Amino acid sequence: MTAPHSQTEILVHNQAALTELERSIKLRPGRFFLILAKSNYSRLRGIVNEHLLKTGAAEELVLPDTMGSLRQTIAAYVQDSSPPALLLSGLENVKKANDIITAANLGRDELRKRFPLPLVLWVNDDTLQLMNHYGPDLKSIATT
Repeated sequence: MTAPHSQTEILVHNQAALTELERSIKLRPGRFFLILAKSNYSRLRGIVNEHLLKTGAAEELVLPDTMGSLRQTIAAYVQDSSPPALLLSGLENVKKANDIITAANLGRDELRKRFPLPLVLWVNDDTLQLMNHYGPDLKSIATT
């Protein structure tokens, strides 16, 4: 059995994707932009988020598993702060994620109006399938 890779090795191996994500965030300050960041590995998501937090490029919001809506959850978080970008993780743990995604799909224009910042929504294969089924219009305004 091989030893797990270090954080540095993981960042180096994923440098192209990390650079693209950082560039996408920094090129759109003060404007809504939805980015779907796909990874099935929570460790990788954590390492990338930690890197972006350290550089000041973004803040992280772990979505509560019993949240009412994506819009309300984001609004509550940004009410007292103005992050340059927001990393949204934990969608795979949200109960009734299909309802949350359906509501976000219907309210996608409201997300655009209310949140003038880049939103990075972490998804895995399962949540991406839910997005395809319950949130195709929301997914269509996002970049991957």
